[in-house]
Amino acid sequence: MLLVVRADGGRSVPRVLQCVLMVSLLLVSISAWAQLTTGTITGSAVDSSGARVPGATVTLTNEQTGRVRDAVTGPSGGFRFEFVELGVHALKLELDGFRTEHRTGIRLGQAGQVVLLDVELHVGELADAVTVEAGLPNLATSTSEQRESHSGEEAAELPLGRRDLTEIVDLAAGVQEGRNPGTFIMNGLGSGSLTISQDGTDATSNLEEPATAFSGGFNTLNIVSLEAVDDVQVTKGVLPAEFGRALSGNLNVVTKSGTNVFHGSGVYMVRDDALNARNPFVPTKAEESYKQFAASLGGPILPRRAFFFAASELVRSSTAGSVSATVPTDALRARIPQTLPTLRHVVSLLPSPTETTAPGALTGTYVGPGDQKVDDGNNIVKMDFGLTDTMRVTWNYNYANHAFKLGGMYFRQQYSNLNLENPRFSYASLDDLIDNIPNEIRFTFGTPRFLATVNQFGLFVQDDWRVTHNLTLNLGLRWDGFGSAYAEGEDGGPPHHFNPDGFDESFVLGPFRPFDRPYEPAWFNL
Repeated sequence: MLLVVRADGGRSVPRVLQCVLMVSLLLVSISAWAQLTTGTITGSAVDSSGARVPGATVTLTNEQTGRVRDAVTGPSGGFRFEFVELGVHALKLELDGFRTEHRTGIRLGQAGQVVLLDVELHVGELADAVTVEAGLPNLATSTSEQRESHSGEEAAELPLGRRDLTEIVDLAAGVQEGRNPGTFIMNGLGSGSLTISQDGTDATSNLEEPATAFSGGFNTLNIVSLEAVDDVQVTKGVLPAEFGRALSGNLNVVTKSGTNVFHGSGVYMVRDDALNARNPFVPTKAEESYKQFAASLGGPILPRRAFFFAASELVRSSTAGSVSATVPTDALRARIPQTLPTLRHVVSLLPSPTETTAPGALTGTYVGPGDQKVDDGNNIVKMDFGLTDTMRVTWNYNYANHAFKLGGMYFRQQYSNLNLENPRFSYASLDDLIDNIPNEIRFTFGTPRFLATVNQFGLFVQDDWRVTHNLTLNLGLRWDGFGSAYAEGEDGGPPHHFNPDGFDESFVLGPFRPFDRPYEPAWFNL
């Protein structure tokens, strides 16, 4: 829930009731991500002399879903619609003594976008109407952050390798790929200082580091299918107070929604060795098969009330290659089990050398065929419901030219890991191997299975104060609290080991930290 206190027009609310409602809603606020999936349409009404016109009725209609919202211009003639769905909208202004003004084709194509519309009312009958088709959007001058967006149409037309939408991120200024797969560096800050979200909720694929790819980068499809993308947005720079858990910026993917008209799409991409030419330096063509399927469908469940959207994408890939390794010769393979029976099974798993070996050699080279297979998929189903045209989870009150926002966040993150390691035995000679006398034994403990949990909290207050028609001040204050991470082993108790304090001056390993409080929480961060 996100509490929004909006300026411009409407009935006043007693100041005490305002405070009570603010505090009540603030205490139950659990998320402040709505701004990452919607935009804002704001402006003012003036007459032909440039004077502000209060009391005009403003109607905003989503031309794709038919949803209608109403507002009244305030004492300064201003109006503001928060949390407006992405899409194409129409605006109508009505007031006795003036002609009705229409603005159509107002495109809100970017999450967080602020569209500024100043409408001039002309004296005339209310039945008279003037319709103006909206042109290019105005330059965003009412916010301080650096925001770059690419629509779903742009993402579909760009030549993205294997339809990976995260390649779009590299197009933003000041953004580069990080060291690990799927990580990014924004404005020179570390890859762990950003957040990755889908429709405003956390969407990192690697819980140990913000990334669009799984640990190891073995997945082909990142975040969501390209058929479901409505907007890819990179926000960095001086972020508003409502953005939490981010220092350098945020990567947010907004997915498509259903409309009053059924719409869908389908994609089939194939790469096969039957379509490839043979390399003139080899006798046969390398086997290769890559198939990628994607489809989407959206539409109404109840017109103007409920909508659905679904998308699915699959990848099936098989590529032939070669495998080479150093393996024991047949003579060594027969000798080892005679003195080391425990290694009989291990030796039986190793193939014999395929290349010619020197007489008396202990090891040789194996070269054989290999096959790399990739099976990946991504599915999404999205429902949008509205009880009425005007019902929103917001509360608005009017005070000058301010747009107040109060919100909170509770983020609980859990992740598990398991990394088993085997000891390594090294022998100086064949005789030492036969006699099982290693000259070095290396133990790597790895990571036992554990479940780690960390809780984070955040509260913010923000005010976008439109001082004049060409000056907006962005004011905000944010508090974040970080609880202590704790880990549990498979039996619910402590894991086998947990982050010792390190070595003291005598190089003696310090005591283990308590598994339920490895470090002190940080509750006061402004």
